[in-house]
Amino acid sequence: MKIFVKILLVSAVLTGAVQFRVYREDDKVKVDAEIGKVDEVIGNAGKMINAAGNALGQIAESAQVQQQSPVQTTVQAQPVPEAAPSAYYYVRESYENLLSQKGTYYDLASAVGMCPAGFCVFDANGQLVYRAA
Repeated sequence: MKIFVKILLVSAVLTGAVQFRVYREDDKVKVDAEIGKVDEVIGNAGKMINAAGNALGQIAESAQVQQQSPVQTTVQAQPVPEAAPSAYYYVRESYENLLSQKGTYYDLASAVGMCPAGFCVFDANGQLVYRAA
């Protein structure tokens, strides 16, 4: 509805059906509007809307826009993760040196794979499981 009102106003101004007079009186700016034939204003607005619709149709045709079917996607449900493992593996220089820790893993293979030279993999009880060369 807002776009129609805007087109209506533009149509009215362009066709001269509405004339504005801006002037100053008593240190205030005042505006007078004189509206001509309402039928003419509405008719011209309708013509402008039709012209805009035709122009959009021509643009779509020249760009060869084709209507496509909606995109369908399939989402597969992921298994619910099991509870957190009870055993963790720590990658550190020594079990006592907490500040040297590079990571905590629940998978031994991951811990060994991420263990840099000079570091070790310890289990949750502090037992040495792997030492990187």
